[in-house]
Amino acid sequence: MGFKRTSLEIDAIILARRNSKRLKNKHHLSINGKKMISYTFESVIKSKLIKNCYCFTDDSKIQNIIKNKKIDFSVKRPNKISGDKTSSEETILYLLKILKKKKRLPKNFILLQPTSPLRTVKFIDLAIRFFFKKSFTSLLSLKKIKNKVYNLKNKKCSSSKSMNYVSDGAIYICNTEYFLKNKKLISLNNGYIELPEKNNVDVDTLDDLNKVRKILKK
Repeated sequence: MGFKRTSLEIDAIILARRNSKRLKNKHHLSINGKKMISYTFESVIKSKLIKNCYCFTDDSKIQNIIKNKKIDFSVKRPNKISGDKTSSEETILYLLKILKKKKRLPKNFILLQPTSPLRTVKFIDLAIRFFFKKSFTSLLSLKKIKNKVYNLKNKKCSSSKSMNYVSDGAIYICNTEYFLKNKKLISLNNGYIELPEKNNVDVDTLDDLNKVRKILKK
């Protein structure tokens, strides 16, 4: 694809916006005695492959949750890119441009959303190794979904045997040079991994939160 590859040079990016709408202050919600975002922080710290992690947030309280030299809060997320309609791509692009000016631009990055507390360091490192082994330009984690078929005759919706895959939001990896040029997290040279169902819950609703709490209790 023409993009420079450097073996196992990768930093993590965590995007954490305050004033979430569907679940208020979701990054601070307690899951088995820990705030939800703490699970992502701890996985990053445990990873032997991630060199640095940039938590790009407009929430000053998040910095007090965990203090570790691997988690960098020095780049503050401004209000102009913290709105409901601001995409992850816009936010990442803004952060990368700042890091480039500071001469801290990573060769590759892994985006870890804090709403996936069941995604463990095991799957993070597995995805990173696979990304480099296969020389992908990008990689994401997926989950299976069953197709629904609507019968016009009896006006009922039923499951079919066919399966599709959708992004579960847990892991995105991308070559930085490619992203800066195309402003996309997914390339034509894209790989994927499938996380087990118990590890790919994206917490967006109260039902999701209760499901995660139940899984972790077990």
